[in-house]
Amino acid sequence: MVIKEKNGNVAPQNKFSTFSGVFVPSVLAILGAVMYYIAPKVVGGVGLLQMFGIILLAHSITIATAFSISSIATNIQVKGGGLYYLISRSLGREFGGSIGIQLFLAQTVASSFYVIAFSQAVSAVLVSIGITVPLLYITLVSCTIFGIIVYKGAHFVIKIQYFILAAILLSLVSIFLGPQSVAATDAAKQTVNLIPFWVAFAMFFPAVTGIDAGVGMSGELKDPKKSLVKGTFFSILFTMV
Repeated sequence: MVIKEKNGNVAPQNKFSTFSGVFVPSVLAILGAVMYYIAPKVVGGVGLLQMFGIILLAHSITIATAFSISSIATNIQVKGGGLYYLISRSLGREFGGSIGIQLFLAQTVASSFYVIAFSQAVSAVLVSIGITVPLLYITLVSCTIFGIIVYKGAHFVIKIQYFILAAILLSLVSIFLGPQSVAATDAAKQTVNLIPFWVAFAMFFPAVTGIDAGVGMSGELKDPKKSLVKGTFFSILFTMV
Protein backbone atom coordinates (compact mmCIF):
# COMPACT_ATOMS: atom_id res chain seq x y z
CA MET A 1 0.00 0.00 0.00
CA VAL A 2 1.29 3.46 -0.90
CA ILE A 3 0.11 7.03 -0.43
CA LYS A 4 1.03 10.31 -2.09
CA GLU A 5 3.10 12.85 -0.17
CA LYS A 6 2.53 16.61 -0.50
CA ASN A 7 5.33 16.87 -3.04
CA GLY A 8 3.76 14.17 -5.19
CA ASN A 9 6.28 11.45 -4.37
CA VAL A 10 5.13 7.98 -3.45
CA ALA A 11 5.58 7.17 0.24
CA PRO A 12 5.70 3.44 1.04
CA GLN A 13 3.81 2.38 4.15
CA ASN A 14 5.34 -1.04 4.68
CA LYS A 15 8.46 0.22 6.45
CA PHE A 16 10.49 -1.79 8.93
CA SER A 17 10.38 -2.21 12.68
CA THR A 18 13.25 -2.03 15.17
CA PHE A 19 13.88 -5.78 14.95
CA SER A 20 13.84 -6.23 11.18
CA GLY A 21 15.25 -2.84 10.21
CA VAL A 22 18.02 -2.26 12.76
CA PHE A 23 18.63 -5.20 15.10
CA VAL A 24 18.92 -8.04 12.57
CA PRO A 25 21.07 -6.17 9.98
CA SER A 26 23.46 -5.03 12.73
CA VAL A 27 23.71 -8.52 14.25
CA LEU A 28 24.39 -10.10 10.86
CA ALA A 29 27.12 -7.55 10.11
CA ILE A 30 28.78 -8.00 13.51
CA LEU A 31 28.60 -11.81 13.57
CA GLY A 32 30.17 -12.03 10.13
CA ALA A 33 33.45 -12.83 8.45
CA VAL A 34 35.64 -11.40 11.22
CA MET A 35 34.10 -13.70 13.82
CA TYR A 36 34.53 -16.84 11.72
CA TYR A 37 37.94 -16.16 10.16
CA ILE A 38 39.80 -13.73 12.40
CA ALA A 39 38.44 -14.21 15.94
CA PRO A 40 39.80 -17.80 16.24
CA LYS A 41 43.28 -16.56 15.32
CA VAL A 42 43.01 -13.74 17.83
CA VAL A 43 41.94 -16.11 20.61
CA GLY A 44 44.84 -18.41 19.80
CA GLY A 45 47.27 -15.51 19.66
CA VAL A 46 46.42 -13.68 22.89
CA GLY A 47 44.52 -16.22 25.00
CA LEU A 48 40.98 -16.28 26.34
CA LEU A 49 41.32 -13.68 29.09
CA GLN A 50 42.89 -11.06 26.84
CA MET A 51 40.27 -11.86 24.22
CA PHE A 52 37.57 -11.00 26.76
CA GLY A 53 39.37 -7.70 27.31
CA ILE A 54 39.47 -7.02 23.57
CA ILE A 55 35.74 -7.74 23.24
CA LEU A 56 34.85 -5.44 26.13
CA LEU A 57 37.16 -2.66 24.92
CA ALA A 58 35.88 -2.87 21.34
CA HIS A 59 32.25 -2.83 22.41
CA SER A 60 32.84 0.05 24.82
CA ILE A 61 33.78 2.13 21.77
CA THR A 62 30.64 1.12 19.88
CA ILE A 63 28.51 1.77 22.96
CA ALA A 64 29.91 5.31 23.13
CA THR A 65 29.17 5.64 19.41
CA ALA A 66 25.64 4.37 19.99
CA PHE A 67 25.09 7.12 22.57
CA SER A 68 26.20 9.70 19.99
CA ILE A 69 23.88 8.19 17.38
CA SER A 70 21.01 8.23 19.88
CA SER A 71 21.67 11.85 20.82
CA ILE A 72 21.60 12.97 17.18
CA ALA A 73 18.71 10.75 16.09
CA THR A 74 16.42 11.95 18.86
CA ASN A 75 17.05 15.63 18.14
CA ILE A 76 16.41 15.79 14.40
CA GLN A 77 13.97 14.45 11.86
CA VAL A 78 15.78 11.35 10.64
CA LYS A 79 15.63 10.58 6.91
CA GLY A 80 17.50 8.29 4.54
CA GLY A 81 21.28 8.34 4.45
CA GLY A 82 22.28 6.51 7.61
CA LEU A 83 25.50 7.67 9.22
CA TYR A 84 26.10 10.23 6.47
CA TYR A 85 22.75 11.92 7.17
CA LEU A 86 23.32 11.99 10.93
CA ILE A 87 26.88 13.35 10.60
CA SER A 88 26.02 15.97 7.99
CA ARG A 89 23.09 17.27 10.04
CA SER A 90 25.17 17.52 13.22
CA LEU A 91 28.57 18.71 11.92
CA GLY A 92 27.44 20.54 8.80
CA ARG A 93 27.49 19.69 5.13
CA GLU A 94 31.21 20.39 4.71
CA PHE A 95 32.28 17.81 7.28
CA GLY A 96 29.37 15.55 6.37
CA GLY A 97 30.32 15.52 2.72
CA SER A 98 33.99 14.74 3.31
CA ILE A 99 33.18 12.03 5.84
CA GLY A 100 30.48 10.71 3.51
CA ILE A 101 33.11 10.02 0.85
CA GLN A 102 35.15 8.06 3.38
CA LEU A 103 32.05 6.13 4.46
CA PHE A 104 31.36 5.25 0.83
CA LEU A 105 34.91 3.97 0.32
CA ALA A 106 34.78 2.05 3.61
CA GLN A 107 31.52 0.38 2.60
CA THR A 108 33.01 -0.54 -0.77
CA VAL A 109 36.05 -2.16 0.81
CA ALA A 110 33.86 -3.90 3.40
CA SER A 111 31.65 -5.33 0.66
CA SER A 112 34.70 -6.79 -1.07
CA PHE A 113 35.93 -8.18 2.26
CA TYR A 114 32.64 -9.96 2.97
CA VAL A 115 32.31 -11.33 -0.57
CA ILE A 116 35.83 -12.80 -0.42
CA ALA A 117 35.14 -14.32 3.00
CA PHE A 118 31.87 -15.84 1.75
CA SER A 119 33.64 -17.23 -1.31
CA GLN A 120 36.32 -18.85 0.85
CA ALA A 121 33.61 -20.56 2.88
CA VAL A 122 31.86 -21.80 -0.28
CA SER A 123 35.20 -23.02 -1.65
CA ALA A 124 35.86 -24.99 1.55
CA VAL A 125 32.45 -26.65 1.29
CA LEU A 126 33.00 -27.54 -2.38
CA VAL A 127 36.45 -28.97 -1.63
CA SER A 128 34.97 -31.13 1.13
CA ILE A 129 32.69 -32.81 -1.42
CA GLY A 130 35.44 -33.20 -4.00
CA ILE A 131 34.73 -30.17 -6.19
CA THR A 132 37.52 -27.71 -6.94
CA VAL A 133 36.62 -24.29 -8.35
CA PRO A 134 39.04 -21.32 -8.54
CA LEU A 135 38.32 -18.80 -5.79
CA LEU A 136 38.20 -15.95 -8.32
CA TYR A 137 35.27 -17.54 -10.17
CA ILE A 138 33.34 -18.15 -6.94
CA THR A 139 33.94 -14.54 -5.91
CA LEU A 140 32.75 -13.11 -9.22
CA VAL A 141 29.59 -15.25 -9.21
CA SER A 142 28.90 -14.37 -5.55
CA CYS A 143 29.38 -10.66 -6.21
CA THR A 144 26.97 -10.84 -9.14
CA ILE A 145 24.32 -12.66 -7.10
CA PHE A 146 24.63 -10.21 -4.21
CA GLY A 147 24.40 -7.31 -6.63
CA ILE A 148 21.12 -8.68 -7.98
CA ILE A 149 19.79 -9.15 -4.44
CA VAL A 150 20.65 -5.55 -3.54
CA TYR A 151 19.11 -4.31 -6.78
CA LYS A 152 15.84 -6.01 -5.80
CA GLY A 153 15.61 -3.62 -2.85
CA ALA A 154 15.57 -3.54 0.94
CA HIS A 155 12.33 -5.48 1.30
CA PHE A 156 13.77 -8.46 -0.57
CA VAL A 157 16.97 -8.33 1.48
CA ILE A 158 15.00 -8.22 4.74
CA LYS A 159 13.22 -11.45 3.79
CA ILE A 160 16.53 -13.21 3.16
CA GLN A 161 18.23 -11.97 6.33
CA TYR A 162 16.04 -14.10 8.60
CA PHE A 163 17.37 -17.27 6.97
CA ILE A 164 20.93 -15.98 7.31
CA LEU A 165 20.35 -15.17 11.00
CA ALA A 166 19.00 -18.68 11.60
CA ALA A 167 22.06 -20.20 9.90
CA ILE A 168 24.43 -18.10 12.02
CA LEU A 169 22.67 -19.03 15.27
CA LEU A 170 22.79 -22.72 14.31
CA SER A 171 26.49 -22.42 13.54
CA LEU A 172 27.11 -20.91 16.99
CA VAL A 173 25.21 -23.75 18.64
CA SER A 174 27.16 -26.32 16.59
CA ILE A 175 30.44 -25.00 18.04
CA PHE A 176 29.40 -26.18 21.51
CA LEU A 177 27.83 -29.43 20.27
CA GLY A 178 30.81 -30.54 18.18
CA PRO A 179 33.19 -33.20 19.58
CA GLN A 180 36.56 -32.02 20.87
CA SER A 181 39.29 -34.56 21.60
CA VAL A 182 42.15 -34.05 24.04
CA ALA A 183 44.68 -34.71 21.27
CA ALA A 184 43.23 -31.92 19.14
CA THR A 185 43.34 -29.54 22.09
CA ASP A 186 47.01 -30.35 22.78
CA ALA A 187 47.87 -29.86 19.11
CA ALA A 188 46.12 -26.50 19.09
CA LYS A 189 48.12 -25.37 22.13
CA GLN A 190 51.38 -26.26 20.40
CA THR A 191 50.54 -24.26 17.26
CA VAL A 192 49.58 -21.00 18.98
CA ASN A 193 51.29 -17.94 17.49
CA LEU A 194 51.59 -15.06 19.93
CA ILE A 195 50.05 -11.80 18.69
CA PRO A 196 50.64 -8.40 20.36
CA PHE A 197 47.53 -7.19 22.18
CA TRP A 198 46.95 -4.07 20.09
CA VAL A 199 47.56 -5.92 16.84
CA ALA A 200 44.95 -8.46 17.96
CA PHE A 201 42.59 -5.62 18.85
CA ALA A 202 43.05 -4.07 15.41
CA MET A 203 42.29 -7.43 13.79
CA PHE A 204 39.09 -7.90 15.78
CA PHE A 205 37.71 -4.36 15.92
CA PRO A 206 36.18 -4.30 12.38
CA ALA A 207 33.66 -6.88 13.59
CA VAL A 208 31.96 -4.52 16.02
CA THR A 209 31.59 -1.73 13.47
CA GLY A 210 28.67 -3.63 11.96
CA ILE A 211 26.20 -1.35 13.75
CA ASP A 212 26.33 0.96 10.73
CA ALA A 213 24.33 -1.66 8.81
CA GLY A 214 21.31 -0.94 10.99
CA VAL A 215 21.87 2.81 11.02
CA GLY A 216 22.02 2.70 7.22
CA MET A 217 18.35 1.66 7.21
CA SER A 218 17.30 5.02 8.69
CA GLY A 219 15.15 5.96 5.70
CA GLU A 220 13.29 2.63 5.73
CA LEU A 221 12.11 2.63 9.36
CA LYS A 222 8.63 3.21 10.70
CA ASP A 223 9.94 5.20 13.67
CA PRO A 224 13.63 6.05 13.09
CA LYS A 225 14.09 7.94 16.36
CA LYS A 226 13.10 4.98 18.53
CA SER A 227 14.31 2.18 16.26
CA LEU A 228 17.84 3.52 15.80
CA VAL A 229 18.30 3.86 19.56
CA LYS A 230 16.80 0.55 20.67
CA GLY A 231 18.01 -1.53 17.75
CA THR A 232 21.61 -0.30 17.95
CA PHE A 233 21.95 -0.83 21.71
CA PHE A 234 20.23 -4.24 21.67
CA SER A 235 22.44 -5.47 18.80
CA ILE A 236 25.60 -4.35 20.62
CA LEU A 237 24.63 -6.04 23.88
CA PHE A 238 23.43 -9.23 22.15
CA THR A 239 26.57 -9.69 20.07
CA MET A 240 28.85 -8.76 22.97
CA VAL A 241 27.37 -11.57 25.06
